[in-house]
Amino acid sequence: MSDHGIWCYVGYVVWKGQIYPGRHEPLISHELFERVQDVLRLRSANGNRDRIHSHYLKGSLFCPRCRANAETSRLVFSKSTGRNGTRYAYFVCRRSKEGLCDLPALPADAVEEAIVEHYRTLELPADFAAETRALLGEVVADETHPLAGCTQDSNGS
Repeated sequence: MSDHGIWCYVGYVVWKGQIYPGRHEPLISHELFERVQDVLRLRSANGNRDRIHSHYLKGSLFCPRCRANAETSRLVFSKSTGRNGTRYAYFVCRRSKEGLCDLPALPADAVEEAIVEHYRTLELPADFAAETRALLGEVVADETHPLAGCTQDSNGS
């Protein structure tokens, strides 16, 4: 997860590189957040590292060969380094590691491009764009109003 995404856990949002208080309730306390960050810093020191690779599609892709055989198996994101130092990112069926699937490793960039091409074939309902623009206009108007966030006490001051 990028550094931007972690702020939502403690009630903040990142917009245009700046951190702002969010409208949502924090998921965890600031104290817990700091403790977790300390643990992560310790793990990344002295050559320790987790073997967890992040990718925005991680956990959302399933193996088509397994599905065709009435099985359910996720595609796992992985990275490896070739002999010449080149880094390769790819997706592989989780069941292939157990010899239960013969789907070859799929280069991550090819998977990403296939998904982009698929989304190009989808169409949203005609009124969706208009409704979304109207809702966004309301939010922007709320945020840019000169008195946004101001409150009055019971004396009207």
